[in-house]
This record gives sequence, C-alpha cells and structure tokens, in this order.
Amino acid sequence: MISTIKGKPYIKRVILSAIFFLSLSFAVKYFKGKGSNGEVEETESYLNSNRRNLLNIELRGLCITNHKYEKIGKFGGSFLSLPFLKELIEKAASDSNIDGIYIDWGGACVKMSQLLDLKNILLKFKEESGKPIFFYASGLSEGAFVLAEVADEIHMHPSGQILLGLWYPSVHAKNLLDKFGFKNRFYRSGEHKVLQEPLSTDSLHPYERETRLKILTYLHKIFLKSVVNRVVDSVRDKFLEKLETTPLLSSQEAKKNGMIDKLVFLHEGVSELLNKKSIASEPETQLSDETNDEKNDETSRELDVRYIDLEQYASSYRGYNPIIEDRGFFKRFFSILSRLELEKKQKEMEESIIRDQMVKKIAVITLSGIIVSGEENSLKEITDRGTIKLLKECEKNDSISAVILIINSNGGSAIASENIGHAIKNLSEEKPVSTFVNGYCFSGGYWLAASCNKIVVAPSALTGSIGVLIQKREYKDALKKQEVNVEEVSVGRPYNPIFSPYHTNNEEDDAVIQYLLDEAREGFKRVVAEGRGMSEEEVEPLAQGDVWYPEQMKELGLIDKIGDLEEAINLCISMSNEKTGLNTSREDYEVVYINTNYGGSSMKDDLLSGCLEQLDSQNPELLYLEDIDGVWDNRVNAISRKLNKLLRIFGFMLSIAEYIS
Repeated sequence: MISTIKGKPYIKRVILSAIFFLSLSFAVKYFKGKGSNGEVEETESYLNSNRRNLLNIELRGLCITNHKYEKIGKFGGSFLSLPFLKELIEKAASDSNIDGIYIDWGGACVKMSQLLDLKNILLKFKEESGKPIFFYASGLSEGAFVLAEVADEIHMHPSGQILLGLWYPSVHAKNLLDKFGFKNRFYRSGEHKVLQEPLSTDSLHPYERETRLKILTYLHKIFLKSVVNRVVDSVRDKFLEKLETTPLLSSQEAKKNGMIDKLVFLHEGVSELLNKKSIASEPETQLSDETNDEKNDETSRELDVRYIDLEQYASSYRGYNPIIEDRGFFKRFFSILSRLELEKKQKEMEESIIRDQMVKKIAVITLSGIIVSGEENSLKEITDRGTIKLLKECEKNDSISAVILIINSNGGSAIASENIGHAIKNLSEEKPVSTFVNGYCFSGGYWLAASCNKIVVAPSALTGSIGVLIQKREYKDALKKQEVNVEEVSVGRPYNPIFSPYHTNNEEDDAVIQYLLDEAREGFKRVVAEGRGMSEEEVEPLAQGDVWYPEQMKELGLIDKIGDLEEAINLCISMSNEKTGLNTSREDYEVVYINTNYGGSSMKDDLLSGCLEQLDSQNPELLYLEDIDGVWDNRVNAISRKLNKLLRIFGFMLSIAEYIS
C-alpha cells in the first residue's frame, strides 16, 4: 500500500522534519539548564567553593541623575540613573549568585543628597542580605568618604590621598565690565534675594556670604559625622582637630587612625572578609579546637573573585547577555531564542496588566533644571507645556493612584512656574501629589513644591529662596565707546525697551520692573499660603529670599517631613487611603518612573517597564555568572555527546525511510 502513495517523498520529509524539531527542542531545553523534572541543573561553576561574585559599581567620570535611565556608561552616555542603580542593588540583595558589592570610586559628578540616597540604598542592601560592601578609591573627597562610610571595608591605593575642606569661589567682574561700558542690573523683590550677582557687584553681598558659608558648614558637618563613626575613640578628638587645619591626609595616616581599613591595589584584599562572611553563614555546631583551626585557615584562603559590572548584570537578568552574544553562531542563536521567549512572556504580562489594571501605581516624575516656557523637557530644563501635558496624562490614567515629583531646580520663569503650579494644583485635587527634594529647590522650584499636597525633603537638601529676581544687561554705553550708535524710535510709552540691552533704563523704567516683580512675589506668597495652610501675613517674613536647612523649613511649616523617597511614597499612600476609604499598604503599589523627555519612551512604555522585573523568576539561570571558557565548554561537550546519540537514531530512521521509499 505504501508504494502506491503518490507523494512517497512526503513521508521522508515528515520524518526528517520531526527529527529536526525534536533535536532543536532538546538543544534549547538543555541550553536553558533544565532537567527532565524542570529544575535548574547546577554547573561546575556554581559548585566551585573558591568562586565568589561581586557586583562591581564603577563610579568614574559619571554624572548621577535622578531620572530613570536604563543605560550605563558608554551605552548611556555620561549618566548613571540613581533609580536604575537602586533597582540593580535591590536585585543583587536577593540574588544568591551575588556575594557582595565592590564600589570602585574614581570621581563622579554627584550631589551630596544623591550620595546620601545611595548610601541609604547600600545600607538597606547590607541589612537585608548580610552581604559585604567594599569601597575602593585612589583618592577621596569629603563627599566620597560620606558614601564610603557605609562599606564593611574601605580600601585605598597605598599612595592615595584624602582631600579635605570645602570652598566656593565667587568671581566679580563689575569693575572690568564698567571700563568697557557694560552694565548688569539686578532687580529683586525680597530683601535677601541676592544670590548670583557676580556681574553687578564687586564683592559678595553679606547675606550671600552668610548663605554660602552656611551651606559649606552644613556639608562639612555631614563629613565629620562620618569620620566620627569610623575613627578610633582614643585619637578621635585630636584627629578631628587635625582635619580642620590640614588640606589633605595621606592614605597611610588615614589607615592609622581608622578612617580606612586596607592599603591595597584595585580588586585586591577582598578574600578575607568574604571567607568570614561565608563561615558566619554556616549553621552553628559544636566545634573542636582542630576544627576551629581549620576555620581560621579558611579565612586566609585566596578566592577566585569575579567582578560583574553593572551593564553586564543588568543585561543578564533582563534577558540579554553580551558575553554570549559574541561567542559564535550557535550561542547567538540560542541567546536569541531565550530572548524571544522572554519577550513573549513580557508581552503576555503587559496585556494582562492593561486588561485588568489591578496593580495600583505611584508615578515618579523627575523635574530638573531651570523652569522655562517650551514643549519638551530635558535633563536641564523643566518646560511648562511639556510638564503640563505629562501631569494631564497622569490625571487621566486610571492605573495611577498618586504622583511624586522629584524637584531639583534653582527656579526660572515666573509665568512658567505659575503654569506648572496650576496644573499640579488641578492634579492634586484628583489624586495625591507629593514633592520629594533630594538636592535643592529654590525660588520657582519651591513654587511647584508648594502646589503639591505634601513636601518631603532629604536631610542634606536646601530649599527656600521665596522671592523674585531678574537680571538686565545694558550694552548701549559699551557700543558707544566703540563708536557704534544706537538710536530709538517709539510711539507712546513702549514696554519692550525696558528689557532691551540697547536701552539704558531710567528711574521710571526701574519702577515698572519693580512693580512687575512685586506682583509676581505676591502671587508666589498666595501659592505658599494656600499650599501650606498659612496666611499671607505669616508668609511675608518668609518670602525675603532666604535659604534654609530642612530642620529650619520644618520648624517654619514650609515642608511636611524630612526623609527619603519612601517617606514621600508612604505619604501618598496615606492620602490615597483617606481619599478612598481603603486600607492599602506599600505592598499594594508599584512605583513607576515616568520619562519627562517626550523624545524618549512613552508613558505607556514607562508604566509597563516593571514587567520584566516580575519575570526574573522565570529565568532559569543568570548567564553572566558562567565561566565561559570552562562551563560552556563542558556544556558543549555534553550536548555533543547527546547529539551523537541523536545522529545514530537519525541514521537508523533514514535507513528505514530509504527502505520504505
């Protein structure tokens, strides 16, 4: 009967296709590390008792930003996202394949408030995981040491130095500009609104000097507190006196007094503490003296330590492995299959979230830079129309239960500040809105903050400067000295020349500008009074342009709490519970970071960006930990042996197919 079938070759193709897909399924399954019972198979790499893996956080030449930016180093430009770094550190805390963190400090563009935020993140990592943190530097500043204090061990280069003291230079060019006929006028509404006047004065204003000194003293005290926590008690007082009178400290002297722990080179000296941590994690049993000696020997054992950089770690648990990508066709092929499966699961989860929207979300929006009129936000600008568009999307999106604004701004346009503040007020009537300040929030920045329901300020942040300031440059006299004549033709009493550099203002012009500033300050006062539950009379003495510490702001009633981002999140949850009558907790909410730059990802992308994190448990292995030269070769050999068996079966089935045909 078989010989009468018209398509005899069809049977052969079916058999060959079946063999091919069986072989492919087997290879993929083996690649993913699963046995017949679906459990992850251990490799020799994981059974190596001398192997340790440290997450290597390299802080060299990077600017740390509060924006959610999931790229690092050369792939992410010169920025490192603090929220993304927090995500990786939290992942490492629960990752059994990560044995600790190694911070390689080489100088980063970072504010003290961000250093303290990172310090709190690392402190939480230690408390939750019990894993050690190492901090290495060839040189330290006062701010860097504040971060280093969180480490179990601080390592420095044998020839390293700690640079002491803080300073702020203020260059005043008024006299030079006067010689050429250039004039810079500053108009203010608020007695102490005097910052940033290097072109209109020949020296620091007494209040500006006082404010600058206050800021530097505050930051210096944070450093001294970190020193006190580490320095040996017997020499503490004498050592602190020395820190106030010397510009730098050698690494040898710092070690002698307990500021640092070891003088080593990069990636050295970590084995002892890792061994101690490993022994401490073992179950306690009654040990003999001989066993204790063996334990002591264990602490001095040299370990095979692998340093996993941030980029490698991030790409691995998100389904992409740069190591595998460059290791040949078959490895690339299997990596692509793994990624496709992960993307499919992600899409299914996204569709599920969009369908039922059961996950409550707290949207975190970072607003950094000068406040201006415009369409598109950036890392350095807060635009009114761009921000208003974003706030309206948050208001309409039912999956967002609350909004937190991280504001770091010196201020900017009064009109743009008022526009954004009005949009924040409208949103706060529908959903809880909190401000978190972890750096500075001056002038128009505080206008935005005062429009929110609650304000939380980091312990090192500075806020205030309630008032209005404007600068006007005048070039007419300078041009006249160069024999350039400027003539004016006008009808009526024109407004435009008042702010033109080609017009020299008179007393009447000055009065117009002062009127505009006073009106703007009155509007500012009304926003503060309404937002903080105060009368305008109570706000008046506070609206003189002063800058305050968090403790002072709290006493004056201008903020609600001193804390971190989690504090702001908890405030939002409390307000949401009061509004809805529910009794929800932190575990019921997902925090999502919304991209403020419309040239980047959409809000939908940002709201769903957390889906991959929920898929981590689906990943059978973290490929970045594999010994590529050893484990992969062993795996390939095993696959080869099994494929040989399959080829024999394949040959046997071919023979049958030939016989049938």
